[in-house]
Amino acid sequence: MNTLRDGLYCLYPGTPQTIPISLYCKNDVNVPGGYKEFVDLLPGSVNTNYWPGQSSYTRKGGTSFTKIRIDTTNLRVIGNDYTFAVLYGSTGGTTKHPYGTGGGCSLQGKLLGSFHIDLVGTKFKVKEGTTWTVVGFNQRMGTLSITNNWQRVHNKCDGYCGSCSASGGLYLQIYKP
Repeated sequence: MNTLRDGLYCLYPGTPQTIPISLYCKNDVNVPGGYKEFVDLLPGSVNTNYWPGQSSYTRKGGTSFTKIRIDTTNLRVIGNDYTFAVLYGSTGGTTKHPYGTGGGCSLQGKLLGSFHIDLVGTKFKVKEGTTWTVVGFNQRMGTLSITNNWQRVHNKCDGYCGSCSASGGLYLQIYKP
């Protein structure tokens, strides 16, 4: 049985495993090894997505993350782990959306859905060169905004209905200022 307590631990993620990084570990008997690893995001940082829609669109609402789960072998974000996420801004919507995705279902022809990734204050950044793909009907995507050397990434995506996500999955890399 795993005896680790939930909390911050010094691990060596990625390949090669040469840089010690503090990650939040949470016990979970349902995963190999008995625990999940999370990047602890700074309080006040904006790590959200928003999916607007018409009144009948049940997937509308936003998801706000305080920690994001990663695979420590390849630094892939496991965006659909909602252990440290909450649903917000929903009137009738009940769906949490994966980290680093945006979308919506609107008729206005405007880009209303969005995602915000803010890794400032962590030892990570979005893997340089990451692109986002848009899917759906009448889908649209804005211009990707990348600041702080890939530690902050933002875009708007929408359609009737449309969404965007990182092509091939969202990966991080070690940030060396």
